[in-house]
Amino acid sequence: MLASRPYFYTAGMNARIRIAAALLVCGFFAPGLALPAPAAPGGIFQTSANPGGGTILTGTVGGSSLTAGTAALLRRVHADLGSRPVIAQVARDDRDGSLAFLFTADRDGKAYTGIGIVRTSAGAQTAAVALYDTSARFHTTVAPMMRRLGAMTVPGSAAGGRAVKLAPAQPLISHPFSDGTGSIGIPAGWTLAVGGGGSAMASAPAKSAQVSYNMHFMGLDPSNPRGEMFLRTASPLARQNFHGAVLPYTNDPVKAWVAMYEAIGRQNGFTPQIHITSSTSAGSSAADFTGTLGSGSKMVRFMAHVFVLPPNPNGLWSISDSHVFVNDSEISQQAT
Repeated sequence: MLASRPYFYTAGMNARIRIAAALLVCGFFAPGLALPAPAAPGGIFQTSANPGGGTILTGTVGGSSLTAGTAALLRRVHADLGSRPVIAQVARDDRDGSLAFLFTADRDGKAYTGIGIVRTSAGAQTAAVALYDTSARFHTTVAPMMRRLGAMTVPGSAAGGRAVKLAPAQPLISHPFSDGTGSIGIPAGWTLAVGGGGSAMASAPAKSAQVSYNMHFMGLDPSNPRGEMFLRTASPLARQNFHGAVLPYTNDPVKAWVAMYEAIGRQNGFTPQIHITSSTSAGSSAADFTGTLGSGSKMVRFMAHVFVLPPNPNGLWSISDSHVFVNDSEISQQAT
């Protein structure tokens, strides 16, 4: 599944989760890339203009350090754009020695957005890739650049060196939302469960992965007088029709998300094991974070962008949840 490359967006979609989702599911974290022979310490890079817009930068760096590889890649991006790139978000997978990041930069007063991918392998070299374009059109050119990258090789630095070959992307099938609020492109075999109201959710075959954007979950704060009255006086039918969880309001997006998923799990007869591994603030009442759900053979790895909406006078509050879930067993299978 990780070799497929789902890419989705709506007009108002948050860029961080869009790019993070593409990076996690599209296969850049899957090991198995053949790495080239030793390169010079400064790295060997090749720049390619994408015919539809944007720039693809590929290269190799001597040594096997993610830090050195990332620094070398950022220096090259700095040289190409003429300004220092600013990293907005980082996702790291220690299991296969890979790191992906979202960056922004300015050139001649024009904003640029890009993604960088760096991967190390024991006893071999560090592979580095960057895709960037103007921020105004990056959301339309990143998917074509990924497809073009899939057909490219990262140049080796010595005769006989082996090149990095990336798996080709699967064709995407576009699914416009029925109400015209957006669209999603997913590979054949994926199932679109939600597509409307500015929200989307799709699942891979055998439910081995899931991507969602702007899915809303509702909470009812029992400390709110009107909320407390509802809980005391509501009929069984009214309670049944309440699609949410009874939870105290918090403006901490990570705590709100964990509490909401635990409550939904309990409503379905189980308590999920949730472990947060990293978290970064994404503004007021918003956060980007990663972690795991469950354990053992049923463990799911996730990354999410969540923001919390405050309670209304009736004590109803909600979270907007955009995430990528990938079964750990699927990742292990791709690693063999």
